[in-house]
Amino acid sequence: MSQLKMLVLFLLVGFLNNVHSQELAFDSVIHFSFDNQVIIERDVDQTADANESANEDIEDMFSFEELLVGQLKPYRLMLTPGENPSEMINVTFALPQSIDSASVLVLDTQGHLVDTYDAVFVEQLQFAESELLNIFKASLIELKPDTSYTYYLRSGELISQQYQFETVGTKEVILSFFGDIQGYKRSQYDAFRRIYEHMLLESGNPDINLLAGDLVDDGEEDEQWNYLDLAMGDYFDDRLWMTPIGNHDVMGSDENFIHSFNFPDNGIILLEERNYYIDLPNVRIAVIDTESPSLFKEQTAWLNDIMLSEKNKFKIVLMHRSVYPMRYNENYIREFSSVFEALGVDLVLSGHDHIYNRTTVKDEKVVEIDKGVTYLVGGSGSGSKYYKADTSAKRYWKSLYYDENNPVYTVIKATQFQILIRVYAVENDTSLIIDEFVLTK
Repeated sequence: MSQLKMLVLFLLVGFLNNVHSQELAFDSVIHFSFDNQVIIERDVDQTADANESANEDIEDMFSFEELLVGQLKPYRLMLTPGENPSEMINVTFALPQSIDSASVLVLDTQGHLVDTYDAVFVEQLQFAESELLNIFKASLIELKPDTSYTYYLRSGELISQQYQFETVGTKEVILSFFGDIQGYKRSQYDAFRRIYEHMLLESGNPDINLLAGDLVDDGEEDEQWNYLDLAMGDYFDDRLWMTPIGNHDVMGSDENFIHSFNFPDNGIILLEERNYYIDLPNVRIAVIDTESPSLFKEQTAWLNDIMLSEKNKFKIVLMHRSVYPMRYNENYIREFSSVFEALGVDLVLSGHDHIYNRTTVKDEKVVEIDKGVTYLVGGSGSGSKYYKADTSAKRYWKSLYYDENNPVYTVIKATQFQILIRVYAVENDTSLIIDEFVLTK
């Protein structure tokens, strides 16, 4: 390096030290070079912006000061999908009768408050031996797809522990499906938990968990709903669940069922949340209430409205009683078959029968997959009850069935052009594949 360059460099370093010592503010880029070799380059505007952004980021963090975290203790906290669960999640929970207002705080994973959603008081009920409880429901809207959030329940200065959920993405979707749980004692719900955890080991965390109805043995028995919550509560509060109502859920009254869930309000008015649909990537799922035969005509018209307009997605129907079962034989339910065929339904998921079976039917004849409507009956989800299959000739739809006394679960993966389905039985605490098939567009 020449003496001149060394002198300039010496003077430059002295100048910069002087600037630093006087804490002068730079408001532009300082750029010195010799022979295209950069000696110093500093974008002070960007640094200042970054510092300001970091300070704002800290200021935007939600503050829990003066809040009693963990002191608000909800009962039966349940997450369910909104009509579009990529952007909307519904929440149901119960609080002591002394608490007459509540909200849901949603935060991103960095601790910034996304929004506060008011919870609506629905009704006051007594659950088993507990005190009177107030039921609340809330809808968390304008969320981002495929995004993790944390949430808290709040009433005044009382706030719950932290919970979490994840919205559905916009590409493929994974579903789990279980037949009837139908428990009447705690051990049967603990058994369902073990079956659910078998499913998690095989498939990971599905976007939505589908049940076939008959969650309890007697819908009016509060204790059975409490057993379900005690066994599954930590899965109910951070994953999405949906179900039709079953004949055992509605025994005496549908009150416990209705106040345990917050399903989309997009079915026929007379059935509240017992009849609804959701939209997923590549799939529309419609839920039929088979326990209201007097309203089958109205549900059929509703199904026409929501399915005929859907041209690009797979069409799935979720219902409790089965069109083509291996034990029951209910002609008034089978009348739905012509409706499903006319609407181009791809897959019907159902329960009630406690025997896994799968068939594809068109015009009352068994046909190849993709040539008709495929019907899948979920079997027993918990192992609480089994039936023996009737294999007589009158069941012309008989195709594939599993008649062993083991609980069954199904994993469904829907992409743009395919639905891939794999069915497992849990035998001796091991998941074994008993059926798998593919539906295509």
